[in-house]
Amino acid sequence: MTSKSTNIYKGVRLRKWGRFTAEIRDLIRKNRLWVGTFDTKLEAVEAYAKKKNEFK
Repeated sequence: MTSKSTNIYKGVRLRKWGRFTAEIRDLIRKNRLWVGTFDTKLEAVEAYAKKKNEFK
């Protein structure tokens, strides 16, 4: 199972050791804004959404 096959949320990935990571990609500056590493998908999705609103 790969993280790409299980990812339905933008910016959230499942690491091979079972934790979820969230990051926002800035295509203009060509860098990534690290949001964090989380135990559950829901925590990662909520953190991503909160940070994305701040990023706009």
